[in-house]
Amino acid sequence: MISQFSLIFFKVNLNSILIVDFFAKFIFVFTPSLFFMYFLKYSSANSNFKEFHKLNIKDYFFVITSIIFLTFSVNLFDEIINLILPQKSIDLLYKFSNNSQMSEIISFNNSNFVYVIFFVCLSPAIFEELLFRGYLQYSIATKFSKFQSIIITSLIFALLHMDIISFFSIFLLSCVIGFYKEKTNTLFYPILIHFMNNLFNVLIFNLN
Repeated sequence: MISQFSLIFFKVNLNSILIVDFFAKFIFVFTPSLFFMYFLKYSSANSNFKEFHKLNIKDYFFVITSIIFLTFSVNLFDEIINLILPQKSIDLLYKFSNNSQMSEIISFNNSNFVYVIFFVCLSPAIFEELLFRGYLQYSIATKFSKFQSIIITSLIFALLHMDIISFFSIFLLSCVIGFYKEKTNTLFYPILIHFMNNLFNVLIFNLN
């Protein structure tokens, strides 16, 4: 989010934007998440990386298939709206989508490859999962059912990404991540799935 605003309002080096975005997320996402989890007693087994249920081959197949399907569903939705909507509506829709700004950031032609992998794929997976699955989903589940906590957390997760075109795919991916958080009782798999999704999208974009 911060990187997109930087692109809109400031003409600065893209690698610098990624670094600024990293430290902003570290300060405003990662640090508060740790505080909420540990000092407000929401940690329990939430951040446990040692004792958790292992995934089987079917789980990995489902996760990989979901990532591929959701990635291409965004492209399909993009094609459909270009066919059925008038140009003015399309322009308005893209105005409230961060796809165009993000494409500049994740392009290997514009940004350093290592920077993109670390700052776009890995660090958001760690920071965001710590907040959404480590704290938010767990805290919501203390007042609602686990199913409801996954849905509510995923809705917030999708809304905060501020991407109308990718909204439903982000929401569904978040539901998958939330499900495996509940199934495995660890943040390891949510971070892994989130990272795999980010990496797959970046590689597909650059291959195209």
